[in-house]
Amino acid sequence: MQTVRVMRSYDYCHFEISLDCPEGASLDEVNERRKEAALLVDEAVRQYKIAKKAEADRERHQRDVEATLKRVDAIKERPQSEWSVEEAAIMRAYEDKSFWDAMEQDSYYYEDCDPERDWHFSMLRKFQDTRIVP
Repeated sequence: MQTVRVMRSYDYCHFEISLDCPEGASLDEVNERRKEAALLVDEAVRQYKIAKKAEADRERHQRDVEATLKRVDAIKERPQSEWSVEEAAIMRAYEDKSFWDAMEQDSYYYEDCDPERDWHFSMLRKFQDTRIVP
């Protein structure tokens, strides 16, 4: 059995695929398998770019939510009579369901993968800085 292998490096990540070719395949058949492998690897890179952008957007959104909630807590500490017009508007929005709907944001799921599996691997990010001490 012959094998065709294609690897792409992008953004310090490596995407690689190996496809088998039947024994005695012609050069044209091997070249066709190489093209198929290249298309699959290119698709993996394309999806990686989308996922990376979605993750950066999600992190930015999370920082925005945390900053807003911190501001709400600071506003709550003062009497209502001391709130500015902007602070009163923030508190009205905070009490409204639409505020929380706007704070929700979906994660990117690879188009044809199991969302449960993708969510699991995205959750591993939470533990990336964890160190085990003997």
